[in-house]
Amino acid sequence: MMRLNAIYCVKAQGEEMDFKAIEHITEYRLTWDEFTSIPEDQRAAVAVASYAVSEINALSRLYLFAVQEMTGNPVIDGAVFIQANVLLRAVSSKVFEFTQLINLKDKHNKTNDPIVKKIFSDAEVAFQELKNREGFQLAQAIRNEASNHYRLKPARSNMKGLAEQARLSFCMHRMSGNSYHPLGEEFMFIARLNRAGQKAETKEDKLKLHSEWFEWNIDAVRWVNGVFRELMKEIVLKKFPSKRAVKVPHWINPKLVGEVDDHKAPIFLRTHNWSRKLAS
Repeated sequence: MMRLNAIYCVKAQGEEMDFKAIEHITEYRLTWDEFTSIPEDQRAAVAVASYAVSEINALSRLYLFAVQEMTGNPVIDGAVFIQANVLLRAVSSKVFEFTQLINLKDKHNKTNDPIVKKIFSDAEVAFQELKNREGFQLAQAIRNEASNHYRLKPARSNMKGLAEQARLSFCMHRMSGNSYHPLGEEFMFIARLNRAGQKAETKEDKLKLHSEWFEWNIDAVRWVNGVFRELMKEIVLKKFPSKRAVKVPHWINPKLVGEVDDHKAPIFLRTHNWSRKLAS
């Protein structure tokens, strides 16, 4: 069962009670005058970093809800696998975009602000440890070849990693959002994993490779959140030492909260007028 802090709340006397869940959210809110008093480049750094962290955390949360148990039906399992990996690849690609921000080499990321430069420089040193970890080279290759870009050259290279037993099929559905194509996943993602692990001779070895990629992404997300916390501490919290965050309970529909063990994202979409006859 879903473990929630919840009670029945009466909307008005005589009306049926509504079931509500409670979430305590701590909000640190700046006024316009406070925000504009922060130096421009520091404001920009906090803004971009908070935007990036929000995206990465949202994708990470969606990924956890998208990971389903395999059914044993290879056709359905193809959809399960694709949905989860699309989100994990998106998380990974966002992390690499964040590294482009902190290295300050892009012409659009130039700054002379000493605080921003110090925080980003320290973050880049910390990222070097991640670059030396198992999984980094594969994460980078997947980001370059199988996440943000659709290119013919990687596809040609992946031919050498395509397994003979690969499921080379196209799965189509009346609703386009339910269509998926295992051939593409086998070719652009699985074959890329196989290329990276050419010395791996067993299925277990290749599963280990996938696990290293997954674990690297988890630690990289922690690193991104750590960089953001440092920006907040040095740029915002130190500037307004007497300001405090406020923890507020929010009563919401229980459908908006859930635990990953109890709630999973569906693989197939149905609309209110869906029928088996129309879908066949």
